[in-house]
Amino acid sequence: MNGRRGQVATFAAIALLGSLACNYDARPAAFLILAVTALAAVEAFRDRRIPREVWLLLLPFGYWTLSFLMTRESLSVFFSPDFQRRDGAIFASLLPMAALVALPLDRERICGALLAYLVIQAAIALAGGVSILGGWTSQLYHPAEVVDQKPTFFGLYVAHNATASVYALLTLGALAWALRRETEARLRMVLLTLAALLALGCIMARSRGAFVALGAGVLFVVIRALRQGASRRVMAAAVAGLAIALLAGGGLLWPRFQRMIEGDKDDFRREVWSRAWDHFKSSPVVGIGFGRYNDSDLKFTSIGIGRIATSGKPENDDRHAHNSYLHWMAEGGLVGLGVMIAFWILVVRNLHGEGPLREWILAGIVALAVLSLTEHYAGGSIFLTHLAFLIGIHRATPEEGAGS
Repeated sequence: MNGRRGQVATFAAIALLGSLACNYDARPAAFLILAVTALAAVEAFRDRRIPREVWLLLLPFGYWTLSFLMTRESLSVFFSPDFQRRDGAIFASLLPMAALVALPLDRERICGALLAYLVIQAAIALAGGVSILGGWTSQLYHPAEVVDQKPTFFGLYVAHNATASVYALLTLGALAWALRRETEARLRMVLLTLAALLALGCIMARSRGAFVALGAGVLFVVIRALRQGASRRVMAAAVAGLAIALLAGGGLLWPRFQRMIEGDKDDFRREVWSRAWDHFKSSPVVGIGFGRYNDSDLKFTSIGIGRIATSGKPENDDRHAHNSYLHWMAEGGLVGLGVMIAFWILVVRNLHGEGPLREWILAGIVALAVLSLTEHYAGGSIFLTHLAFLIGIHRATPEEGAGS
């Protein structure tokens, strides 16, 4: 630890984590991401060492920036807050992955902050559960039009899908931490209780994609824990509790799953998927250009290996393809899809060492792969920012991530 530098860096990292607990206003998180990045730049200059994660980020950042430039759209659009928050959210969402690595973080304080964060989010989920029992509505728990006016848990996030995705990730973290052999018995009980409450939050948010992602992530964590020699008694208790939660969640969400197979009930997703597929077919190699999916009045220019939307009216909103794979194919073609798959493979290969944080990250990547089938969360989201934060602190704390 480097004295005051380490204290400042650790405080900034913990503040950034705290800012991710709510997305009503994106400015605090954006400011702290910039602050952490600035601190990281200073540390990298002092140490004369550029972290490997910086080079990793050049792969997606470089390709999508080039793709945007090919659209001939103004750079003022690219650097505008609206674009960076929505169409270009991948940049801010992934920055913590590289910035935190360069900082001299205090591992014990960071781990304590993560545990406190799990407790706070679990307490918010508990408040939502109490609302169900009492029949009360509030900012945390209220009917939502997007889920047929059913009472839905939002927590401190604007969209129910965002809430569900974050709570799924936090559930996987608490479970992975609890199932480690070295975790003390008392802490294990606390973590399993938190996992149950966080899973409740995910289920109450009524997101089908997040629910399936949670199931896939839990299965992944359990298999990994069995292979690493976790106690069978602890495993049985944890699996039984989460199985009950998943079964209850399945019953709650079954009507929403039925909509998927009814002809006219989920037209919106079919429409945006079809639009993305049409864009991909028109330019399968390089796509139509980064940020162009939801723009209007598009005009195209052939570049030999495809056609790019070189003119259009910028629309910086959250209307995306509701599928990261299709969205990447639409805007970046097969090259863009390949770049992103290669990026995440390299991220996984770069996760050295052993420990609960590494297991949490791996389970989170599995959940992201599933979530990306119904949302564009891999292209920038509160979920992706959480995951990038975990990857950054994993590499910054030697006890969790051996190697360089």
